[in-house]
Amino acid sequence: MIFFRDFKATISKKFVALALLSGVLGILAPIVAPQYGTLLSILFFILSFFFALFANRFEKFFEGHFKDQIRLRDSFHAVLRDKDGKIKTERNSRE
Repeated sequence: MIFFRDFKATISKKFVALALLSGVLGILAPIVAPQYGTLLSILFFILSFFFALFANRFEKFFEGHFKDQIRLRDSFHAVLRDKDGKIKTERNSRE
């Protein structure tokens, strides 16, 4: 579970970095290549929008995944443990 949290953070950070890089390239495109500056600028800004959107969607997907995992874990522990936190077995439930 920790691996997935680190994976989620790493991937979303990479997409945010790509979005920022695309935005910066969109600003610098008219300076570097004046002939194609407007076209490149529009292209890089569209790319930055999609990278940022994908990072947001990716994070929401994993957030839902973790909530489901935690819910499953909690229900599993609620079924198998009694009030004292001891694991229930056939022998313990009869006592």
